[in-house]
Amino acid sequence: MAFVNKLTACSLLWLYGSSMAWAITESQVWVPKRYSEAKHKLLSTAVEAERSPRCVTAIQGSMVVEKTTAEAYYFVITCRDKNRKTYNLSYSYPVAGAMPSLLNEQYLFAPEPVVSSLQSAVPTISASAAWPLCITALQKQTRTMLNVLMLEDNPRPSDQGLPEQIFTIPFDAQNPQGLALRYQAHCAVDGQETITIKIRGRASE
Repeated sequence: MAFVNKLTACSLLWLYGSSMAWAITESQVWVPKRYSEAKHKLLSTAVEAERSPRCVTAIQGSMVVEKTTAEAYYFVITCRDKNRKTYNLSYSYPVAGAMPSLLNEQYLFAPEPVVSSLQSAVPTISASAAWPLCITALQKQTRTMLNVLMLEDNPRPSDQGLPEQIFTIPFDAQNPQGLALRYQAHCAVDGQETITIKIRGRASE
């Protein structure tokens, strides 16, 4: 399948040579197909984030294409701390380099406001955090399809939190006889990271 990428031998030794078992896995990190050679660097960056004192678990990792240059990849790792608060760590990883550099750290959820007994705070999620969740869920739902190819990167990267983020993700695949198939996925992610995906056929262009 188009989503499968192999780590280099050096990266495997670096990632798994430790006696600790890291929670993050290759299925939880995402890069666009044209940047598939950078996936092992994204995974090693996610492991590096899990080494940080505050990060209990790295939930996912993704590349921000709009901030990636010819010299360096721009990665965002989503972590959860001991209080189960979710936050982002942004890294720059030189294309020709061996280690990422931490750029900044940002909570995805603002501190909860003081509310009355009749009110409750509504959790939110940003488009930049919701998009890789959709991609990971879509990968799982299409794992039995052949030659899956997504046609879009994140259409609206943003750190602004909303109660729900909704995306339409067009993608192509093939049936066992090699016939081209066109689909689109409707993905919704709410502030509690509940994901709903519906896949339908897509009209020919």
